Amino acid sequence: MKFFLGILLFLASVIFGYISSTKFTKRTDLFSEFCAFNQLTISEVEFAQNTINTIINSIDSSFAKDVKSYLEQGNFIKYDFLNEEENNLILTYLKNVGAQDKISQLQYLKKIDLDINRRLDVCKEEMKKYKSLYVKVGYLVGLILFVLVL
Repeated sequence: MKFFLGILLFLASVIFGYISSTKFTKRTDLFSEFCAFNQLTISEVEFAQNTINTIINSIDSSFAKDVKSYLEQGNFIKYDFLNEEENNLILTYLKNVGAQDKISQLQYLKKIDLDINRRLDVCKEEMKKYKSLYVKVGYLVGLILFVLVL
């Protein structure tokens, strides 16, 4: 009986560590989509001179769907895996995208592109450091609980 309880605690700890580590993957994926969306918006506004709705409809990503939802309904759903500053960055971006003339829009998009790329690099570094750490800590805690139960 103790053996099965130990195995159950071990598996629960490993699963908890893995689930805790997924926030880093989600965060990196979101900023990758955000960066791609912003770069496409820059090129579309600068060269093709398409509207923001045309740009959004041409992209099939979860970030583009969130942008479309915000522009149509005006409600912003905070991402639970981002901190307050990152959520505010995205909200500010959504408020400003498509709201200005072409020249001002391009200046804003190019300026914020540097910040988005910097945050994407930070997200990738943190994912490399912490994702495997969370899984390993879950594994280690699971082993300790397994030994203590036996």
